[in-house]
Amino acid sequence: FSVAERYERLDRERLHEGFAAGAYQVNSSLFTPVEGTMITIIASMTRALRESGDRDLGACLGQALSAGRESLFETPRLLPLLAKAGVVDSGALGFIFIVEGMLRSLANEAFAAEAEEAYRFAPDPDALRDWTPLPEYRYCTEAYVREPREGELDALREFLRGRGNSIALVAQGGFIKLHIHTDEPQEILGRLAQIGTVEGSKVEDMREQMDRLEAEDQQDNRCAVLACVPGPGFEDIFAELGAAACVVYGRELPSAGALLEALSALDATAIILL
Repeated sequence: FSVAERYERLDRERLHEGFAAGAYQVNSSLFTPVEGTMITIIASMTRALRESGDRDLGACLGQALSAGRESLFETPRLLPLLAKAGVVDSGALGFIFIVEGMLRSLANEAFAAEAEEAYRFAPDPDALRDWTPLPEYRYCTEAYVREPREGELDALREFLRGRGNSIALVAQGGFIKLHIHTDEPQEILGRLAQIGTVEGSKVEDMREQMDRLEAEDQQDNRCAVLACVPGPGFEDIFAELGAAACVVYGRELPSAGALLEALSALDATAIILL
């Protein structure tokens, strides 16, 4: 939108400029961009717009949409977690629906309902054969930094890039908020202290949390997890992560009665409902 609002009229070149800017912003905002997600779809649509020889805006959007839909069914191959669940990437599908809505509105066409089954397939139980639920990094680290020095953000991003994953860095006004999974939390906090005042921080040992939860569960079964999942392929994934049971739903969310029935069937003092 930041590109489109500069122009009174959109054509293929300006539409491509907007998609290209969006693709750049998504990739540069994420520390670890992952293929098989919305990133893949935006990139394929951007290529289609760049290569299109059509001058009609609706035709260009249609070509981009076709390219995006084709890429959508590649997402399970690029992201094995999707293959095990038997689904395409939901964020990618959502982006396609947004663009299709734009195209239908432009052409003054009615919206058509689609079958959910068109975006599901048989789950692949071997897709994550070598995957382990243990975190790659041990410590979940969060920090809040007040009044960081100017010009430090790019250097901080580069510093963090090789020291963990699941990184979320918010820099706005006079503060920085960081979340990272890392093996060196004190090094991270020390680096933050060099660029501003660390007003709050939290370090949690994720491996210790998992070990403690497993030990407690084996001792007295006092805590269980019940997960609501959008399709049967997710049941095996959540079972591997330690969920006691799953409620599978489809087009509509599970009813209160279905949840109560599932909760009552669990032999646990405390139940976490996802």
